[in-house]
Amino acid sequence: KTFQITSNTLFLGIWSAIIFKYNNIKDITFGNTVSGRSGNFPNIDLIAGMFANVLPVRTILSTDLSIKDWLKNIQLQQLEARKYEHFTVGEITEWVDNTSNSLFDSLLIFENFPWNDIESGEIKVHSSKSGITTTYPLTIIIKTGELIAIDLLSEKSLFSNETNNWILKR
Repeated sequence: KTFQITSNTLFLGIWSAIIFKYNNIKDITFGNTVSGRSGNFPNIDLIAGMFANVLPVRTILSTDLSIKDWLKNIQLQQLEARKYEHFTVGEITEWVDNTSNSLFDSLLIFENFPWNDIESGEIKVHSSKSGITTTYPLTIIIKTGELIAIDLLSEKSLFSNETNNWILKR
């Protein structure tokens, strides 16, 4: 509470640190899912369905910043990124001087929707569960609730069980 950051920001920082430790690079970029519902779209709250999108997160680990300031910078970056939730990764990649077709090869999915029974008018949703599919070689899924659940999906040809266990232990 003293850092005044969201849980999502904390996990973005943790994932950045894990990627740094694994790859030994200080300039880290990965994908982060966003709801896509923060835009100024008329009556967006009346539209059913998913607006999920993936946006790049770039962090640079530096000994010049305290952990608190570094996490606050990540949170400020996320607030700024909300302006771009409606753009695809492909569109963002075109804006960046990028010689490859991919800005990142790992994805963090942070699920914090309260999946209790949902009721609106005559519609009720019970025991809703998300099904995750991914095209990224490495995807970490954080699900919050009474407990925090962490799932790791990885491309078997790129990440061994030993590597996956190393990542999860961090």
